[in-house]
Amino acid sequence: SKAYSVRFLPYSSLLWLYTYATITAVFSVMPQFAFFLAFQNVVIIVVVLWFFSIFKDFRTMERALLLFGTTQMIVESVISRFTEFHSFVAHFLGGGSMSAILISYTAGELMAKRVKDKARNKMLKAILYISIFNIVISTSSGANASAIFGVGVGMIFSGHILFALVILMIALLLYLNQDWVDQIIFFIMPGKSREDIETATGRERIWDVILDLAAQKPWFGWGFGCVERVASDTGEIGFTVPDAHNNYIGFYGSLGYIGSVIAYFHFAAAWINSFLKRQKVGYTGIVAAISCAIMNGYSYAFLASKACSITIFYFLLIGAMLYYSHCKFYDIRTIK
Repeated sequence: SKAYSVRFLPYSSLLWLYTYATITAVFSVMPQFAFFLAFQNVVIIVVVLWFFSIFKDFRTMERALLLFGTTQMIVESVISRFTEFHSFVAHFLGGGSMSAILISYTAGELMAKRVKDKARNKMLKAILYISIFNIVISTSSGANASAIFGVGVGMIFSGHILFALVILMIALLLYLNQDWVDQIIFFIMPGKSREDIETATGRERIWDVILDLAAQKPWFGWGFGCVERVASDTGEIGFTVPDAHNNYIGFYGSLGYIGSVIAYFHFAAAWINSFLKRQKVGYTGIVAAISCAIMNGYSYAFLASKACSITIFYFLLIGAMLYYSHCKFYDIRTIK
């Protein structure tokens, strides 16, 4: 009841998105499956509200947020490499995506320099370096691109005009030298052929089938997380589809127009809220991380199909956005 009474649009819109997703189980082709996936997210979002209520000041709250995310990233990456990939360097979407969002937050806050705190800066740098290392060995092109985008947003909104001018100059140089673009794309997307890049590594076929299915039930969708299973059953793709690899197509196929509108409203509320508070400590990191997550959603359906590490961390970012505004800011006596 406390969670549903929260009057903060980024949080309440997220909660109502998955509440609606839970309701779609009633008319879903796989009611138990849809109910489980959606209700699981409702539970996590409610727990996030409790999690941040434990902390009474910004420093411990931010530290808990980042250490939780870093621990998730490291444990998941280590376990997956030993049990699934059997390789140190492996294509791992979850690990790469977690790295991208942590890179965006920490880089954004380090560039913003809202407060002089050596211990905090040391923590931010350590997490940034660990995340950069992990994103390199995860070889996820979508994560790489979203990390660059998130850091770029952090540069622009960190208050340093010089960074923004550098980005504009780089953009102008790339526009005037189109052959450089191909070289940069292949660097960001290691191990990809031109065909892989142009077809999103086969994702286009998945998207075409899901969009065809979505057109059959445009208003309410097939039920949360179910359109991918229906797409697999058609046999048109040729392999099992674990997720839509696109939040926006996934929302449309699973939740229809209604769910998509709620989702887009949430993204807009989250981005605008963090943007308006970007001058406060913590919020430059959040607007950069939110931008990174929204961008990454074009290649990884971490919000529309399943709950994974980046899903949980995204929910935590929304919770931090709420609690950063209400917690004790900084006790100057504790800063060294």
